[in-house]
Amino acid sequence: MEINRNDLLNDLLKTLPPQLKPDEVTAQMVSKASGYSINGARVFLDRQVASGLLEKHEAMNGGQMIMAYRKKG
Repeated sequence: MEINRNDLLNDLLKTLPPQLKPDEVTAQMVSKASGYSINGARVFLDRQVASGLLEKHEAMNGGQMIMAYRKKG
């Protein structure tokens, strides 16, 4: 089966992560608001995920793929 470029592009676009939602934050946002380094903010957020308070997933923000965090539930 042969697929044309536009069909392939459309299929690939459907697999991209969703856009960052208003109820989600990124490590960069927490870093900016808290004064933590981005790595420190990421560690903090991942600890919140490990404790069950937050969940994380891939999202798109400003054309970049990032990790988004939101309250669990």
